[in-house]
Amino acid sequence: AAATMAQVVLYVASVSGSAKIKKDTQSLRWLLEKKNCAFDEVDVARDQMARGRMKQISGKATLPQVHVNGKYIGGFDECQMFEEEERLEDILDGEDP
Repeated sequence: AAATMAQVVLYVASVSGSAKIKKDTQSLRWLLEKKNCAFDEVDVARDQMARGRMKQISGKATLPQVHVNGKYIGGFDECQMFEEEERLEDILDGEDP
């Protein structure tokens, strides 16, 4: 693992009508916590500029999203897949997916 901590950002929406988004956000938060990963949570429902920045980086408006060092890594499904492949920790440390 790199000595410097990667910057991990979890983009979420506090206000969401979708049960899937709520469930994915909860699961993703849990997955990051399980990895002892320090992350910033950004609520795009309250912050339009952050939403714009997120969409610019990932090209997607889907939520939740994980970004590491300013790069889009994926949503819950992708992170779960990386975890199953035992690559999630390295990716959260800043390695390219």
